[in-house]
Amino acid sequence: MSDFAVDDFTASMVLSSATGVILLVGPVASVVIERLGCRWSVVIGSIISVAGFVTARFAGTILQLGAALVMAGAGSGIVNLAGVVVIPKFFDKQLALAQGIGSAGCGFGGFIMAKVEQWLLDELSWRGAMLVIGGISANLCICGVLFVEPHKLGSSFVLKKEDANTSYSSGDSSTISRDSSRAPLKTPDSELSDEKPSFSENMRLYASLWCDWRFLLLVLSDFLSWLVQLTPYHHLPTMASQLSFADGQGANLVSSLGLFAAGGKIFFGMIVTRTKLSSSNVFIIAQILFGVSISLAPFCATYGSLILFAISFGFLSGCYALMMVITQDALGEENFHVAYGMLLFVEAVGVIAGSPLAGKANDVFGSYNLAFYLSGAVLVVSALLLLPIMRMQRKSLDL
Repeated sequence: MSDFAVDDFTASMVLSSATGVILLVGPVASVVIERLGCRWSVVIGSIISVAGFVTARFAGTILQLGAALVMAGAGSGIVNLAGVVVIPKFFDKQLALAQGIGSAGCGFGGFIMAKVEQWLLDELSWRGAMLVIGGISANLCICGVLFVEPHKLGSSFVLKKEDANTSYSSGDSSTISRDSSRAPLKTPDSELSDEKPSFSENMRLYASLWCDWRFLLLVLSDFLSWLVQLTPYHHLPTMASQLSFADGQGANLVSSLGLFAAGGKIFFGMIVTRTKLSSSNVFIIAQILFGVSISLAPFCATYGSLILFAISFGFLSGCYALMMVITQDALGEENFHVAYGMLLFVEAVGVIAGSPLAGKANDVFGSYNLAFYLSGAVLVVSALLLLPIMRMQRKSLDL
């Protein structure tokens, strides 16, 4: 903020825009993945991300910095969606656990990078840090090259159910399925062919999803959740500074958030995999506790209490990994990359709007208390919106 002489609201807007574009490119990323596959999508996305971070190093104004970080975020968004979409190609009966372990990388990365970024800022300034982070991002190209389609590995590497076409009737016209039971774009063998869906077929799928009440509930719940859940990540270090804690202690709080978020993702995935509880059931309970946790942040006046908050918040935020499973269960595997890409876009709108609003509340009231109280309430509402989907899943499991 000092380099460009901007207030907390403007700095938050730049940061949230850079973060939000990772999600905002979801629909575009789904098209890229549809055309190029997960492997080359990761490679291209990483190149765009590296270019953005290197460009940020030479930014002369806050607008130039924002534009460069948006470029980096766009590339990261393509990589992010490809990493999510590739997992259901290999897993079905243990999908919740697989997605939890896969997405836990974000948490472990957040834990490590919070400390690395603080060290880079202290040693190299933020401009030097941008170059190093760009170099780290270049390693994603190697990860992308290692992506292999399941049919090239053999069936022993793919943990799918014996009956891949099993679908579960909810007792009405709605269906929860592990295959494309609604508006399928591909035949079962299309993974092995080069045939791509036409533009009109893609538009039909988009239209059918936006007319599906389950998808609309997912959209609204996801938007409300992401409107508020990144508030601690962006503002907890500033909150620690207001309580006269050192900058390094603020970085430790963010590291705790990331580390325990990774553990939470694995834990909640294991609960769904090892028990008869549905993914939506576990998600709703965890999301309500998540909202209660964030509402308690204003009562944390010591560093120890802030650490406890960061641990509980991070762990409960891990339940979000189940949203991927809920989306696939409700809308079908073949529609997953498109549906989840659109959910990412909706999440981006929430991310871009939410953090600056919290920053504005701090500018006006001198604290983040109001932002944390409202965030907790919104998270509870987002959980309750998924109750109809939970009931539908429960009916299907009873049949």
